[in-house]
Amino acid sequence: MKDKAPQSGNMFVYILGAIFLFGILIVIMRGSFQEGSGIDGEKNVLLVGQVQRYGAELQRGVTYILQSGFSESDIRFASTNAASTYGTITDGPTRQVFDPSGGGVEWQNPPSDLQTTATPWSFSAATVITGVGTTCASSTCADLAAFLSRVPKSFCIQVNRSNNTTNPSGNPPVDPDGFTWNTPFTGTYTYSNYLNTTGNYLDGKMEGCVERSSVYYYYRVLLAR
Repeated sequence: MKDKAPQSGNMFVYILGAIFLFGILIVIMRGSFQEGSGIDGEKNVLLVGQVQRYGAELQRGVTYILQSGFSESDIRFASTNAASTYGTITDGPTRQVFDPSGGGVEWQNPPSDLQTTATPWSFSAATVITGVGTTCASSTCADLAAFLSRVPKSFCIQVNRSNNTTNPSGNPPVDPDGFTWNTPFTGTYTYSNYLNTTGNYLDGKMEGCVERSSVYYYYRVLLAR
């Protein structure tokens, strides 16, 4: 009869241990099936962070040029690595985003394992991003932005999550009208269309990711007008 108390205590410890282990198993299983978890999810988080940091550098580079006394039409994106349509970096180096004497930004190609089809960064000022700066159907409202095309859907979703932007039904917001992202900016602001989405999920967002015709685009506003 005297042995019953220790045995009961040991049994209680075993039960608590089993409950603890079962709880850990549930957490592991939930993590394995949760959207965006696992190795691919961690990779997306790292890629999003890398792209966002570079987008912030580009924005700071534009700001430095403006603070140096240049106008918004003087800004240039020429580089030995960029398309020739952006001009030459020797054309007024102090107004060049990628020159040390100008914006001081180092040119970076997009991460090699990011895009579904490798395309370089695009710098355009032919689209009005709704709710950013002044919104109107005119070149005076066109925003200067950097774009990355053909990013994966999972990357697009993670970008929006990081900015507290709703991904409706778990999908990136859709732009129904189309927008211009690949007209090289060489000093002229034009108007082609709005970047807006069904549900207005990206209104006022300086950064985001959007679907257009089953293709996903990342954008970062460099100068809101």
